[in-house]
Amino acid sequence: MKSTTLVILFGSIGFIIIGLISLLSKKMKRYFKESGAYKDTDNFMKYNGIFNLSLGLIGLILGILDIILVGVSKYIIVIYIIFIMTLSILQNRTLKKYRNI
Repeated sequence: MKSTTLVILFGSIGFIIIGLISLLSKKMKRYFKESGAYKDTDNFMKYNGIFNLSLGLIGLILGILDIILVGVSKYIIVIYIIFIMTLSILQNRTLKKYRNI
């Protein structure tokens, strides 16, 4: 297994963990509510979790494809980077409306 495949898979697992924590952690929701940085903490946490889970799932799929399709590894890495950039920009724009700052 190549190192690029491992980076894609471990990064994707990290995004999934962050997404699950964002969706399920009551302590984190309470912290964000108390901080006053967000107008609607519940929706902020929900969308943040959804974006991170989708990044993680896309990454896992691409990581598995990278293992199966040996000759197209360069293209898979580029697609993974494009997905991360696109979803990160979309996440930033979507979550901006929930900020008080």
